[in-house]
Amino acid sequence: MNVLKIIGVVVLLSTVAFIGVLYLTLRTKTQIVSDQEPFSSFLNQNLSLERDVLLVHNLEEFSFEQIHKIEEKGANVYEGVTVFKELEKGTSITFEDAKLFTNGTSGFTTCVLFGTVYLESQEIKFEYHWGDQQISLDKNDKGYWTFSKPIWKSQQFDKKYFIE
Repeated sequence: MNVLKIIGVVVLLSTVAFIGVLYLTLRTKTQIVSDQEPFSSFLNQNLSLERDVLLVHNLEEFSFEQIHKIEEKGANVYEGVTVFKELEKGTSITFEDAKLFTNGTSGFTTCVLFGTVYLESQEIKFEYHWGDQQISLDKNDKGYWTFSKPIWKSQQFDKKYFIE
């Protein structure tokens, strides 16, 4: 009977350790990059939209931290995502934070800016997905980020950014 208890404890501890390793490996990892370029050059500043965009009410399962998200007009959105408000050119927004989210399953990283827009005396927090990670299969070639034309500027960021 004593041997069965030992085997049971070993099996239980092994199962808990295995589940713990799976959790640590497969969870989404977050990295705050607000102090790095290009983000540090525009965070916490009042920015004016350069073109009309949509503020949508995103699906909870697709949201990182905020339920509202800025999308380009004409962008394909998932069924169930609803337009909350159209933000016109000239609308003032502020980005407070920039984070990278790395999916534990796929390994893909998404760059998300978190900001605020004031509409009709209402403060609305939102997220904006911006940037493309360029990766290489060469272990000596460090990946970099490129950024498309932002919603608050008329020109693109024409530089490679090596975000640590």
